[in-house]
Amino acid sequence: MHKKKIDIIIPVYNEGLNIISTLNAIYNFVDHEFNILICYDFDNDTTVSAIKNSNYLNSLNTQIFFIKNNSTGAHGAVMSGIKSSLSDYCVVLPADDDYNINNFNNIINLMISDQIDILCPDRFIKGGSIKNGPFFKFLLARIVNLSLYYLAKMPTKDSTNGFRFFSRKTVQNISIESTEGFTYSIEYLVKGFEKGYRICNYPAMWIERSKGKSRFMILKWAKSYLKWYFLAIYNNLTK
Repeated sequence: MHKKKIDIIIPVYNEGLNIISTLNAIYNFVDHEFNILICYDFDNDTTVSAIKNSNYLNSLNTQIFFIKNNSTGAHGAVMSGIKSSLSDYCVVLPADDDYNINNFNNIINLMISDQIDILCPDRFIKGGSIKNGPFFKFLLARIVNLSLYYLAKMPTKDSTNGFRFFSRKTVQNISIESTEGFTYSIEYLVKGFEKGYRICNYPAMWIERSKGKSRFMILKWAKSYLKWYFLAIYNNLTK
């Protein structure tokens, strides 16, 4: 794998029904040079076979790489991808998200021109939206994220979103303590904010998946999220 402008890190778990649509969108919309890192747990994952049986994997295409999870679960898959990343920027992209990719060029151009370290796709600002999701899940997300925005002064209204862009500086200089779920995202944000890194947001959509099963387990991961939630508020109150 060679250094490109952006590494697109996709944690997967039996995403054979979704992954080709997402790859189609990447190849159709992303103009910057990129690598795609497919981060998987086990060899029989349907995502792996779907890609290997597609037209995207051939001797002329060296942009797709399979990264075996060094641990297990969503967190392990994401961190395995980040540790394998070489490029100037990386993005953690949900495997079923083929609808935000048309904004990638604008986002990368913004990160380059404004020297942004962490860019937060934001579902709760003008231009952002949530569609078809369970009411309780997204009511809770709204409450948590707005309280972080007002009480912790986070520079985004969507601190908990696992869909996130990072500069090479961010992933090299911030070590992650989290071990569960998508908590890495809020941890990078909280630590980056404390370090004075440049952070901005960009409108994003969230459409509840119609194919496959979500790996988001709100109750199981709540304790991990709450650690960074309260630390962010504490840091602001004690400045």
